[in-house]
Formats: sequence, C-alpha cells, structure tokens
Amino acid sequence: PLRRAEKVYSLIYSAERYKSDADCELFLAILREEVPEEVWLDQLQLLSDLRTAFENRDNELNGHTTGMLSFNDIKGMTYPSLQLILFYVVSVSLRPSLHLFYLFSPN
Repeated sequence: PLRRAEKVYSLIYSAERYKSDADCELFLAILREEVPEEVWLDQLQLLSDLRTAFENRDNELNGHTTGMLSFNDIKGMTYPSLQLILFYVVSVSLRPSLHLFYLFSPN
C-alpha cells in the first residue's frame, strides 16, 4: 500500500511539475475531473484527422509524403482542412506545445 501511494504521489508530482506540457496539463485536468476523459479521445481523433489532412496535401503537392509543408502549402489547403487546423490551434491555444508544427518549414 505505501509503495502504491508513493507511485501515485510521484505521478501527480511529475504531472504538476511539467504541466506546461499540453499532455501533462490535460492529464491533470482529467485526473481532477475538470474535463471528461473523452476530451483526450477527441484530441487523439483531431490529431489523426489533422495529420491525414497534412499528408493528403503533401501527397497532392509532391506525389508522395515528404513530411514537410511550407506555410504557403498549408494556406493553399481546402476549406475543411483549414477549418480543422484553425479548430486545433484554437482548442490548444492555452497549451503552447502544439504537436503539429514539426510539419511546418519556412518558405
């Protein structure tokens, strides 16, 4: 029992310490029941949809997936894809570690 309590304390302490990371912040919010657990599942689906939109644009422009899109490449995406990107950026605007920026490259 004491060992379990130590593990739980360490987990919560670590999440608190690194809550500037979006994933840790979300974990704490779920743990404290500030948001429902489904928010995490929705975020996973949103990231999957966003990645698919980027991959489709990459394939459209390059004929294969390169893993890189410039800002102008993204600006040229279709409206539903841009709406998805805007929704993602707004939904994590308080969380600075956006996972999608590895796809951007300067033009």
